[in-house]
Amino acid sequence: MPIVESTQEIKPGKKLYFRRWETEQPQKGVVILIHGLGDHVCRYNHVGDFFNWAGYTLVGMDLPGHGQSYGKRGHAGFEDIYPLITTMLKTESEAAPALPIFLYGHSMGGNITLNYILRFFPKIAGAIVTSPGIRPADPLPAPKRALARIMQRVYPSFVMGNGLDIDGLSRDPAIKPAYLNDPLVHAKVSAKLGWDIISKGEWLLEQARDLPIPILLLQGDADRLVDPKATQAFAESIKKNLTYKLYDGFFHELHNEPEKATILALMVEWMDRHRSIKNDESENQ
Repeated sequence: MPIVESTQEIKPGKKLYFRRWETEQPQKGVVILIHGLGDHVCRYNHVGDFFNWAGYTLVGMDLPGHGQSYGKRGHAGFEDIYPLITTMLKTESEAAPALPIFLYGHSMGGNITLNYILRFFPKIAGAIVTSPGIRPADPLPAPKRALARIMQRVYPSFVMGNGLDIDGLSRDPAIKPAYLNDPLVHAKVSAKLGWDIISKGEWLLEQARDLPIPILLLQGDADRLVDPKATQAFAESIKKNLTYKLYDGFFHELHNEPEKATILALMVEWMDRHRSIKNDESENQ
């Protein structure tokens, strides 16, 4: 599993960290990873290994305010991230135009991925979305919601604790201590990013419609970080191009659950089936 690390200065003094897991198998496609809140791409080494074994190259960047990328910890905006995804898609498409490209968004990254697809209609083979942060498991009470709306306007970079339930990451007992001892993980969220997660998740539920590309949507029904019912509501509003699976008793990080090999195998099998689908074709499932 050759791993290639790089940094790119997108603006003076603003560098993004990229990690690329290159497959040594005959290459079937490229997967672009969008990670979750407080997360970073190096936590997906085992995912890269699995995808590589199956013939897929995994590419990820630490989002602004995360991991080894620039920015105040926990501070970013969805509008800052959309162009970065566009650039990554363009780069991969130009490097290997014959290869299919997939997006893979987890948690907050799933919210970002779904918003990106429904707003920009990328010409890619499909997307994998796991445990999308459409709605938090514990929605903000009305007074805090009103305060959040004000703060994201007057002090968008104000940072607070993100309140994630670390005990709810995975049923694997090794995940929590590894997460807590990881120096690149943080527990922060800015007023701007927090409001984007909430408001863009609501937009998804309001604007959900037929998807322009095939999407594999996976959710655990025992998720304590995001609301599984919101994911279910989104899935029920989609009539085309969606494959949805709900896992009984599974927690938030499906790629880190004890059954992760089964989850990752499903992702690969789904990509294998969709890698040759043209963008103007549709799927009914």
